[in-house]
Amino acid sequence: MFNGFDEDELYLLDEDPYELNNLAHDRKYALKLEELCRCMWKRAKETRDESFLESEYYMFRFAPIGPEKMQKPSIYNKDA
Repeated sequence: MFNGFDEDELYLLDEDPYELNNLAHDRKYALKLEELCRCMWKRAKETRDESFLESEYYMFRFAPIGPEKMQKPSIYNKDA
């Protein structure tokens, strides 16, 4: 799944319990990686994780799916 500090990771734990074969860059799993990233942002929005949603952390730009803007203005999101 998306890793904001290092390479993204995706493993089939039933087949690879020791996480030796990273599938994050395998095109066959691109849609699954996108789906998981979409779930990550959805959960952040549902829980109103403002530290995550309003972050301007550079590595978030590399996630397959980005966050939506929060509804209220903040120091990072003045347009809401």
